[in-house]
Amino acid sequence: MQSDSLHLTKRGIFIAHWAIELMAGLLIFLMISGMFMFSQPNIAMPMLNISSFLTTWAYPCLQIALVIGIMLTMAAPKASGVAPWGIACLLITMATNIWPIVVYWRDLPLSWLGSMGSGIAPFAQAILFTIMLLNLAKWILLTEQSDDLGNPKDRQDIDQWNKSVGGLQTLLALSLVFFSLLCGFMFLPNLQTLLFRMFGMSTMILPLLGVFAVLALGAGFSRQVYRFNRLLSSKTDPTTNQDSSWRQVPQDSLRPSIVLPAVLALASYAAYQVANYSMAPAYLQRQLAKMKLDFPLGTEPSATDTSIGTQSPNLTLKTMAGNTLELESLKGKTVVLNFWATWCPPCVKEMPDLQRLSVDMADKDVVVIGISNETTDKLQGFINANNITFHIVSGDGWPSPYNRISAIPTTYIIDAQGTIQDKFVGARSYDQFRTAIEKAVANPTDSDQNKTDF
Repeated sequence: MQSDSLHLTKRGIFIAHWAIELMAGLLIFLMISGMFMFSQPNIAMPMLNISSFLTTWAYPCLQIALVIGIMLTMAAPKASGVAPWGIACLLITMATNIWPIVVYWRDLPLSWLGSMGSGIAPFAQAILFTIMLLNLAKWILLTEQSDDLGNPKDRQDIDQWNKSVGGLQTLLALSLVFFSLLCGFMFLPNLQTLLFRMFGMSTMILPLLGVFAVLALGAGFSRQVYRFNRLLSSKTDPTTNQDSSWRQVPQDSLRPSIVLPAVLALASYAAYQVANYSMAPAYLQRQLAKMKLDFPLGTEPSATDTSIGTQSPNLTLKTMAGNTLELESLKGKTVVLNFWATWCPPCVKEMPDLQRLSVDMADKDVVVIGISNETTDKLQGFINANNITFHIVSGDGWPSPYNRISAIPTTYIIDAQGTIQDKFVGARSYDQFRTAIEKAVANPTDSDQNKTDF
């Protein structure tokens, strides 16, 4: 045989294998971060920061490595039947990268973006790569069977490759079942509800089962690829392989028909990254404007909000220390009333800015109050972990307009006369808060107006 037979294929399998395994590890980390977001938000926030870094930098590198690995694996001889499945994998990669660009360009609804890039596409790529290995293993098995079956070593090789084919077929079947369930959960929300009712599962069981499934499939995938590589190395090593049938195996090569799809896949990924920086921000602003959501894209309140300019009702608040705090007792001070929760990432993100405001503007008679409907134990744990010194209270059932809050965080700026001067839905920065507070301090309402309530 030729000493360099299938050497490109072996390198491609190695690169693609580790790219898929590391993407699976990244997915597991993201799923665990999501579970902690509901149970341990203090732990989840650092994990989410790491996840953001990994998805921004590591995931693109892994996708590029996977494309290169698929291309090199397709260098196997045409008779192996590997190339068509590799091209299918690259076409999925291209479609996944081009689709968001089409959504941005045609200004399609946000829901059309879906979860292709971070959810379905990597699983589809892994499944197609498994099919590539299965076809290559079957071709090698046929090559082995064409040899002299009277040789005990040949019969042993055939048994080993039969086991490899069987293992890859089992892995493929399990992967297809998991992929079908994944698609069902993503595109058929009623399926989740049905399963929860049938088996009495809580919503936290689903991501936990997903983590275990990805771990199990990743372990099975790694085991099968390790076995495949070990067998392939023994056949492509001229010092250990003496099979006459393998002496006729042609050298693998990078043919134009496999290089071109790989180049296009890489180009599509580059275009996707460029679109994320050049097209996505404006697209998101247009979509949010269509939905009439007052997210943190500016400092102006919603024009349709009827609470602006009205008198705030009095609220009886209970602090963490058990003391009663009446909102009307703060007359003469500017109050920042922030409705939030520990499980809400935007809420948690703006907490350091609110803490800084409470310290920097204390001499201007500015009082910051955070209101959550969570238990005092959970809130106290968050306060201790994040060194929050402004008032945090627990409660619900507030009077209008505070009973019409549909999203958190929602923040009200109340001036010294008790009039609601500003309202923000969504997280804001320190500068945005400070600008609104200084405006309320500099332009208070007439003290003779609306003296009811506050």
